Amino acid sequence: MHRDHVPEVPTACRLLASTPVAMNQGFIRYPPHHPLPDSVLDISLKDIQIFTVQGHPEFTKSIVDTIVDAREAAGVFDKATAEGARERSTWRNDGVSVIAKVIWGVLGVAPETS
Repeated sequence: MHRDHVPEVPTACRLLASTPVAMNQGFIRYPPHHPLPDSVLDISLKDIQIFTVQGHPEFTKSIVDTIVDAREAAGVFDKATAEGARERSTWRNDGVSVIAKVIWGVLGVAPETS
């Protein structure tokens, strides 16, 4: 889906994840002079200044299919690439259930309690 990438982690940022396809799948940045923790598991969401991921956790199957259709029609994707993307759009992902909660936490929004 992406036509751009981040070739290296920016200064003062901490890598969250990587894959063989894209080294930088996501990173976080702390405020200046904030000590980097040994692990991203040792952080408070309120200490994060920037949070980014390579993917689009907000994308639903419908959004992906619309983009794929447009890119295939424009010749950006060939038929095999488009079919592969449509197939992957049905896969389970943690976009809304996990990543969205982290984003809201970074923004300081507490989850609703019952």
